[in-house]
Amino acid sequence: MNRKQLAKSTAAVFSAILMATTGVASLPVNAATATSQSVGAVLDYNAVTFKPAGSYEITPGQSVKANVTVDKTKAKGTCTFEFGYKTSDYDSFKSLKTVKSSAKSLSYTYTCFSYVSNYVAVVKVTDSTGATRNFTFTVNSHYPLDGTFTTTAPSKLGVNSEYETHIYVTGGIYQSVYHYKWGYYFNGKKQSPVASKNCTGMNFGYTYKFTKVGEYIPYVEVRDGRSNEIIRKLPKVTVTSFEANFGKLSPSYTNCIKPGQAFVATANVGGGKAPYTYKFYYNYRGQELKYAGEIKNTKSPQVTYTYNFTNPNGYLNPYYTPVIKVTDANGVTSIKSLSDVYEIDYKIAFKANTSKTIKKSQTFKTTTTVTNGKSNYTYKYYYKLNGKTTLAKTITSAEKTNVYSYKFPQAGKYEVSVEVTDGNKMFASAKIGSITVTN
Repeated sequence: MNRKQLAKSTAAVFSAILMATTGVASLPVNAATATSQSVGAVLDYNAVTFKPAGSYEITPGQSVKANVTVDKTKAKGTCTFEFGYKTSDYDSFKSLKTVKSSAKSLSYTYTCFSYVSNYVAVVKVTDSTGATRNFTFTVNSHYPLDGTFTTTAPSKLGVNSEYETHIYVTGGIYQSVYHYKWGYYFNGKKQSPVASKNCTGMNFGYTYKFTKVGEYIPYVEVRDGRSNEIIRKLPKVTVTSFEANFGKLSPSYTNCIKPGQAFVATANVGGGKAPYTYKFYYNYRGQELKYAGEIKNTKSPQVTYTYNFTNPNGYLNPYYTPVIKVTDANGVTSIKSLSDVYEIDYKIAFKANTSKTIKKSQTFKTTTTVTNGKSNYTYKYYYKLNGKTTLAKTITSAEKTNVYSYKFPQAGKYEVSVEVTDGNKMFASAKIGSITVTN
């Protein structure tokens, strides 16, 4: 059916004007997005006018006034006006008030937008013939976009230090995607952003790394889905040539330790002015930084500290991030962190024949099974006779289970053992009691 046919078959037509006013001077009103829909009797779309309509931003609890004007030459008889709302396009309509009137205009003040949410305000107008059209406009109830940008780092830093910041956003368009940009001013000149993120999250940390000597002012820009924007800055940070670093580590060959194993770290400094204060921290599973200990007022440019990590929640294979903060006599602090150190409950089970007495012509079969760890695995099988230990066989395999059969060179009383090293250089060993070999 075309529009001309539709108009001829229409039982009744009307036009209405719906106007909403908020009086929210501080919040922007976007271009009109309100719509009209026909329900019930079929209406000619062109017979209905709808303005100014739009999408409104208000603060929670603020009222919105709707004004409806009816063209009485097109709407037949007394009209029924039903005012209500939905919290989404998929939500059911909630009726607030129904009024029957022959007046040309009618007003209603919405006071239901009490919470932070998206609302769809609806006005249903029906004339005496049953011809109906709905009018809608959207209301985004939210608090103004705001944010707090913080740091606990000192204002005097050594070069290449890690400078942790945190942005906590409040308000902004409800269920909006927020656009974050982190950057800084260097010696008074704004630099290109160093990082960005688009997501619905409102709580983020970001760590800067200042690689040049000079003065920095960190900032973050946050924009919501309607281009409301805030910019937050931190106080000036002065970066000098003083620098601390992690040196020799033990275990030196790996970033993995066993439960309860100590982790020994060496810290050294370059530049700056003695004496130095070394403070040692670590993150537990990426959570809040924990203080471990410190070495105060030493003239030494190098110190050694032993970490004893704790796993209070009993997580399987937790990880820790060691952090050092070294402050010199000038009050400049250098902050550095290591790669994550994983605590792995790395174990092996070493099993063998039930018989502990065999003949020299026989073999002694063993089975080694690894728990956790990372491939590849290096299995080293030893035997000890008359106080002398001999490496019998080395096997490298991707498998966590390995079978090896000893062939002893002579009669005697032997002790057999195995050592296994995984791909992370984690080491474990086990042994079986004495084996008697006879001719």
